[in-house]
Amino acid sequence: MTEIDRRTLGARAFLFAAALAVPSLALPHTAFALGPKPSPLEKPATITVAYGKFSFAAPLLYVPEILKEMNIEMKGVEFQRYADTRTAISSKQADIGMTGGTLLVQALAGGNEDLIALMGVAGEKIYPVVRDGVKIESWSDLKGKKIAAAVGGNVWTQWVAKLVEEKIPYGDLQVSGIQGGGQNFNIALKRGDIDVAILWSPFNAMPIVEGYAYWPKALEFGMSQPVGGEQGIWTVHKDVLKEKRDLIERFLWAYKAAEARVAKDEATKAEAIEKFTGVKPEVAKAVAELTVYGAQATPKSLEAMAKLMAQQGIVNKDVSAMIPAHFDTSLAAKASGN
Repeated sequence: MTEIDRRTLGARAFLFAAALAVPSLALPHTAFALGPKPSPLEKPATITVAYGKFSFAAPLLYVPEILKEMNIEMKGVEFQRYADTRTAISSKQADIGMTGGTLLVQALAGGNEDLIALMGVAGEKIYPVVRDGVKIESWSDLKGKKIAAAVGGNVWTQWVAKLVEEKIPYGDLQVSGIQGGGQNFNIALKRGDIDVAILWSPFNAMPIVEGYAYWPKALEFGMSQPVGGEQGIWTVHKDVLKEKRDLIERFLWAYKAAEARVAKDEATKAEAIEKFTGVKPEVAKAVAELTVYGAQATPKSLEAMAKLMAQQGIVNKDVSAMIPAHFDTSLAAKASGN
């Protein structure tokens, strides 16, 4: 068993093409730009992909079918946390993987200069999840409320960015962390232990669907601030990019093609999210309304995130100047026909 297998509970490897029974892909007519389809590789190849079964990554459902047409088999390795996908990428146990912008910034600040960001996974509109009976209509209403957040994570950083923009001092809020996954936040919310949860999908939709919480729509903080609504970035080790550039190029094209299929309309988004994550149809429908497909992450938004993380003491130095050298947009531009 490898180092990362020992340390990562819930990680599991499998061949996606065998595990997922999906129909052949017929590309829809959408507004998503797509460049010419790359030619099949001369020899069969396998690409190992580190991912999380998050709703915004639902296009992965259809990627194996597209890659097969290019003589590539996809081996997916599932992890519960972006920290572990980052480790898989850094150790080259995965050829490509999704991780969070905050994790990339932390890696650079810690001296790891091996990671190269390529393209955003998706974006998401995010609202605080507020327990019924608790009145939250403005950002200042958060003061005095019991708030739970995954401190240091992507969604937390986006929330902090919005607090800074709204001039709400973080120190004025009662914020605590909760151990475990998003479901533990929802248990605490339902039980009344907390008033507000700063959550990611699909967990941010479950309390709404189940009827014990609401979204204060005036407090959107995913897409509405400088660091953007990025919910993951496709990332590689610099050596892998150099050695397997043709393979990585075809993966990104396949993801963009699958993304176009999923994003055709709200119904196709909900269907893919339900199949990919296994959540209830009503939860998938709610999450689909939040999910924004398209490469949301940009060098500019990641630079803004790096500056914010340094200003807030999340990392010990500002690495924003390093971002351009660690964000290669050329393959994503080619996949999009730019």
